[in-house]
Amino acid sequence: MVLLSAYTTEPNTSHQNHQLSTAVLLQIKGVSEVLRRCLQQQGVRTVFKSDTTLRSHLVRPIDALEPTKQDGVVYKFPCECCKVYIGETGRAMQDRIKEHDRDIRLARTQTSAVSEHANKTGHLPIWKEVKFIDRDPHWYTRRVNEAIHIMTSS
Repeated sequence: MVLLSAYTTEPNTSHQNHQLSTAVLLQIKGVSEVLRRCLQQQGVRTVFKSDTTLRSHLVRPIDALEPTKQDGVVYKFPCECCKVYIGETGRAMQDRIKEHDRDIRLARTQTSAVSEHANKTGHLPIWKEVKFIDRDPHWYTRRVNEAIHIMTSS
């Protein structure tokens, strides 16, 4: 859930039960309504906005990049033990996957959770099943999206 904008309004003396703040949030199925109820109890009006627009449906680049070559992505891949790793990168996904593989081969467990798991258990990631989940050019919202995907997958 990403706060797109928030603003406050001047108190309206004609309405006793007024809300002072409004939050504009991205619409996320299964999360938005729960958040709306929580914020409503705190006196915050919520407005939801879709992350897709008419323009995004109509306008397509001529040579769209395949997901592995796109930067600013959230991705996931399974392990042999049926666990799933979800990560994000601002660089091309294929470059980050190569780094994960190199970390495992060189046993770099201090800086890589994937390598730590592989070296402790002997389980290897299933590289051919790497999947693109989401794309966001902004690092903060990409990290939030990653966290949401991690929370909803467990």
